[in-house]
Amino acid sequence: LINMSNDCISTIKAKEFERMHDVAFLEEANNRFTTTCRRLLNKKNPTDKFVGPLYYIIEELENLADQYKYLCQYLYQNKDNKIIIKPDVIKLFDKTHEMLRNYYKLYYKFDKNLLVEIGKVRKEIINESIRLYESKLDGINAITLHNIMTIAQKIFCLTGPYLVNAI
Repeated sequence: LINMSNDCISTIKAKEFERMHDVAFLEEANNRFTTTCRRLLNKKNPTDKFVGPLYYIIEELENLADQYKYLCQYLYQNKDNKIIIKPDVIKLFDKTHEMLRNYYKLYYKFDKNLLVEIGKVRKEIINESIRLYESKLDGINAITLHNIMTIAQKIFCLTGPYLVNAI
């Protein structure tokens, strides 16, 4: 998922929208990984209090990959329309990618500061997105921004079930 996010951002920055089809394809690998993880959890003791939150985290990681795929497919379908993603939108995409990387770090080693940072960055992304929406973005930037906001919110929502397992 981190690779998919990174490839999506680098492809947007390089304005190589014809590569978005390849980036979207990474979602299939993510599906295979998350399906395997869910199967393993289903074989585990269902009364284990950690199974439910962990299952949710895995399910949401799969949903995050879907969100990236939707954006990649949209940009690929519009590659011939001289796409120009505004620098402010790209900046928010970078922040969202950093949120994902921070969640990854947090998952493997609890760090209260990272947890706080994820919440702080989410607020920044939402507030800046609202400001950008109000500036009357064109369709491509608005759809890109919508996906960024959705991804940021989904990453933030992973912190709740994570805390069940971390404590």
